[in-house]
Amino acid sequence: MLKLLDAFPLLLLIIIAFGVFVMVTGSTDVPGALTSPLFGIPIISGDELAFTIRDLFILLAIIILFIEVLKSTSTGTISLMNHGFSTVVMVISIILLLVAQGFGNTTFLFLTLMTVFDVVAGFIITTISARRDIGFGIK
Repeated sequence: MLKLLDAFPLLLLIIIAFGVFVMVTGSTDVPGALTSPLFGIPIISGDELAFTIRDLFILLAIIILFIEVLKSTSTGTISLMNHGFSTVVMVISIILLLVAQGFGNTTFLFLTLMTVFDVVAGFIITTISARRDIGFGIK
């Protein structure tokens, strides 16, 4: 059961969260809602780092993308299932970006690009890891 969770594409959680956000705010109110401030952090220079909902989505997606890239270093069957599921998430994200109202903004574009990066990096990293595991003597 725990191994099956390794096959789950974590970026799907961000896509679902964004979908819930679109449903809650209404598809026409998404651009304004994304830029509404959440909190600010004062820094030494006297400036304030103001975080918006958009920033939170991007930050969480970057952290999850890092975890997904780490998961792609294994070469087992679970890793291949994860790549397949990640490809499905990527296709769904692209369709939502192009077709669904409320998803056509730069925030969701960046989330979609992260799903593309996850798929491409996952296949490349797994291929390189598998080549090292097989040990054909290729350098």
